[in-house]
Amino acid sequence: MLNVPVFSDDVTQWLRRGERGISSETIVARLMGVPFAQRESHPHDPDDFRRCLLLLEACPSLAPRFPEMRGVNPIWKHLVDAWDEIETTFRRELASGRGHKTYDLMRAAIAKGEAEMPPGGRGWSTTIGPKERR
Repeated sequence: MLNVPVFSDDVTQWLRRGERGISSETIVARLMGVPFAQRESHPHDPDDFRRCLLLLEACPSLAPRFPEMRGVNPIWKHLVDAWDEIETTFRRELASGRGHKTYDLMRAAIAKGEAEMPPGGRGWSTTIGPKERR
């Protein structure tokens, strides 16, 4: 019997119409237990971060489970731990139209996580499913 995942309405709508990136798709894949993304990654810059925020705003069913992303790897752990500060800074900078503090906060969290990655784990990205050669 085929085991087909059931998505909440908000996740279904985001999958159909949401602004998606690899890091926001990683959140959905991990929290829903569905490896639909070809690769996984964390947000690398404020635009990636923005897409993750849009996902969490569009999918309130996922927001309470977001702290589970700490378990993905050390980079996600440090990003989740700094998430509230990054979000506050991002929204302030968005409103003012200037500043790079969001990026600096993200880079600091990512650097902490990279320092804890096992050898060969830097620049972490995972391929899910069969590997395709391009």
